Amino acid sequence: MNCLRCGAEVEDARVFCPKCLEDMARDPVPPDTPVYIPPRRSRPERGSQPSRKSQREQIRDLRRSLRWVSIFLAIAIAACAALGVLLGLCIRFPAIYAALGGVGV
Repeated sequence: MNCLRCGAEVEDARVFCPKCLEDMARDPVPPDTPVYIPPRRSRPERGSQPSRKSQREQIRDLRRSLRWVSIFLAIAIAACAALGVLLGLCIRFPAIYAALGGVGV
């Protein structure tokens, strides 16, 4: 368990660590002061496996990923083809190259 004040690890039966207990003994709080102690959150045990997805969910996720990869690949191929056509036109017709801002021949 951890100290509620500083977060240091303490024995299971304690709420505060020895250092915080000393600090609180030096500066006591009046007994009628309301105090809010937040609830402890349950933590998963160390080494526990996260819940596994079913085979159907895994296939669905893989198909979704494949769809995005396919779209990206199609866009990349289209962009390369467009640049190839533009480069071919510029080489074949130098006037196009000059019109695009290149140095004319």
